[in-house]
Amino acid sequence: MNTLYHTWGTAGNHIRWLMYFDKSFDPMRSLDIKLKFIQLKVYPKERTWHNWLTFEWEFRRQYQTMLKIEHDLTIDNPSDKSIYLRYNDYTKPMNHYRCLNPGLNGFDVEKFKSLYSTHEDLLNGLQLNENKKIIIADIFWNDVLDKDTYTELIEFWNLENHYEYASRIHLLWCTARKRAYEDFCRSFNNDEFINFVKQIETQVFVDFEQS
Repeated sequence: MNTLYHTWGTAGNHIRWLMYFDKSFDPMRSLDIKLKFIQLKVYPKERTWHNWLTFEWEFRRQYQTMLKIEHDLTIDNPSDKSIYLRYNDYTKPMNHYRCLNPGLNGFDVEKFKSLYSTHEDLLNGLQLNENKKIIIADIFWNDVLDKDTYTELIEFWNLENHYEYASRIHLLWCTARKRAYEDFCRSFNNDEFINFVKQIETQVFVDFEQS
């Protein structure tokens, strides 16, 4: 089983879509149909910050048997061909996830940030071998898909090389992220929301005075 380990917001789901053009994924679809599918169903123009995870989860389980995605690094199947994502700088993934899931799955901000240091600690304890590989993933945040890193992934997992198609998907992801960030800022940096916050602050003060 090919497996990808990553922590929140670090592009793990996107990397699986980059692998999607291999024949193991939806083998009856042509490359062009696969491209159209991702354009319309995965990274459409209506994908933005508040529905990002809805799109993420719609197909996630469907492709677990082709390339499994895991967050828990303590899960270890020695026969899996496992890639682990590591970042030199986790700032962009952290900001990405805070934008797309402001509730942080119930964690406060400090606990959320600690998840990344825990992830690093677990990576430091890994015993690497021919079936376990760490990829430095900062480069995926560039607008152009790095060909060498893409090739490193597909060769490790023994998948087909369809860089030209994957690079088009990568640009769709980058465009969708930027659009989501802009929408996020517009949603919370406007008079309506600022007035809403002031109303909440006033109500909290009144409730405190009356308690």
